[in-house]
Amino acid sequence: MTALAIILVVLLLFGGLIAISGLIAMKKPNAAEIVQKLVPFQGLIGIALFTLGIVYFFVVGPGQLARMFRRNGFVGMIHVAMMLVPLLLGFYYSMLLVASLIPGRTLSENKAVALAEKLGIYSMLIGLLAIATALTYILQMTGILAKVMSL
Repeated sequence: MTALAIILVVLLLFGGLIAISGLIAMKKPNAAEIVQKLVPFQGLIGIALFTLGIVYFFVVGPGQLARMFRRNGFVGMIHVAMMLVPLLLGFYYSMLLVASLIPGRTLSENKAVALAEKLGIYSMLIGLLAIATALTYILQMTGILAKVMSL
């Protein structure tokens, strides 16, 4: 795994944990305290995820992505998810940060808050998708997924 992929996987795991913190809090109240310590970093994680999602797209590139799909469509889908999920989760977290940084109750802040609230409905689903993407990528890069798929 490259350094970019490792950082992206770690951020996807952290971002996914923050997104599903409500689900974690229902099951284990002690774990919710740990996850809540990450919430102040939500905006920074969002900006990093969004940026790394774009960088990952340019590093992998359309040509290499097409070769991955020809060899194994599932592996290609993993890499597409490694591009799209960070963009979705990063956009959501960044929108929350932007909404909090806009001074006063302006029209643009109201629009940003409304958009963040609309996306908030799907945040737990995107968080689960982020965790699943990170874990699937780890399985694919370690070769475990290839062994399981050949059974």
